[in-house]
Amino acid sequence: REILTGESNKDMVMDMIDQMVTEIVEECVPERMDENFDPSSLEERIRECFNMQLNFADVPQDKRNQEGLGRYIFDVVSAYYEERESKNGPELMRRIESIILLQTLDGLWKDNLLSMDHLKEGIGLRGYGQKDPLLEYKKEGFLLFRNMMNRFVSDSVQKLFRVQVTTEESVDKAAEQNRPRRQIHTHHVERSAFDANAAAPEESKGGSGRAQKTVKRNLPKVGRNDLCPCGSGKKYKKCCGA
Repeated sequence: REILTGESNKDMVMDMIDQMVTEIVEECVPERMDENFDPSSLEERIRECFNMQLNFADVPQDKRNQEGLGRYIFDVVSAYYEERESKNGPELMRRIESIILLQTLDGLWKDNLLSMDHLKEGIGLRGYGQKDPLLEYKKEGFLLFRNMMNRFVSDSVQKLFRVQVTTEESVDKAAEQNRPRRQIHTHHVERSAFDANAAAPEESKGGSGRAQKTVKRNLPKVGRNDLCPCGSGKKYKKCCGA
């Protein structure tokens, strides 16, 4: 509901930025930094995730530790996002956030459902390894969901920092494309269908839409041992009735 209405999109985005910064710092910065620390991987990850340039040489000396760097980078990235918001306008930025968050979540959720189907198909094989298939299904399903949410955060943040708004009409068009489309099932009943149903009882009788007439014999019935009426002098069973 929050994503749909845009009520707390910015707070959600700030939480995502905080999560991404924490992951990047823990990945690229050791707990105890020394003179041999190479900041290139850190700068590359910041550029990859937030589409901005961070020069480690600009970081104050008292911030050059894991915790200090985390706070410093979060402040720099947040300020850059605020700059983008002031350029596009708060209202337009909330709409952009809603579109990107919904599109990203929708795509990842479909992928997750497909992965769950594949997991269900092969989970019975866990029994051969003396494992409870139901327990393994729950564990692996939870891991799939957690991975999906992690991707949701990283993908959304990267898109938000890369999107370029040319006109407000382009945002309206994107919002219209993102809006869920309701499938309207229209029942088209052809007249021929009614005709076919109406003719069915008659067809069951005659096969051509008309009642089949009873065939009546005008000639007397000939016994098999009687003389054949054709005049051959033979019995009917050995002549025309053979």
